[in-house]
Amino acid sequence: MKGRETDGKRKPRDAARLLPAFGLAAFVLPVAWAGQPDVRVAIYVFLVWAVLIGLAAWLARRLSRGAER
Repeated sequence: MKGRETDGKRKPRDAARLLPAFGLAAFVLPVAWAGQPDVRVAIYVFLVWAVLIGLAAWLARRLSRGAER
């Protein structure tokens, strides 16, 4: 079916478009915690950063595979 094929390609594209918004929300979260920054905030920021890099790489692979088909 033609509709299923386009849905399969659309989902990774939509996720790639939303990733920066989720990343921004995740980085703004420590600001909402208020108070003095400490080690927990630094660890949280670096973990979010690493997860965003991993998700971006995974999405890039999925999108490049979809473009080859």
